[in-house]
Amino acid sequence: VGYFLTGETRAYKKGQWARTKPAENFLEDGGLGAFELLARYSSLNLNDEDAAIAGGTMDNMTLGLNWYMHGNARWMINYVMSTVSDGEGDEVGTASALITRFQFDF
Repeated sequence: VGYFLTGETRAYKKGQWARTKPAENFLEDGGLGAFELLARYSSLNLNDEDAAIAGGTMDNMTLGLNWYMHGNARWMINYVMSTVSDGEGDEVGTASALITRFQFDF
């Protein structure tokens, strides 16, 4: 799930996501760029019945912020919270990660 705080939209062309272009580029005429809040949930089944492995499950919740400075530059920050449960459904561990990436393309 994503939501642009600054009013932009994500373009979709020919079956693919197109580049997001801010309404006002960062540092041009006082613009701030575009900001997008994100959230994602995912689950991974770690069991393999054919190999008799009861690995359990891993559930992830990601919260993120994308800052589109220009149409060809963005900075992404994600916070990921993971929980691993055993084959019986009991929680056996948790992990958290703060991930950042700067992307420039042309």
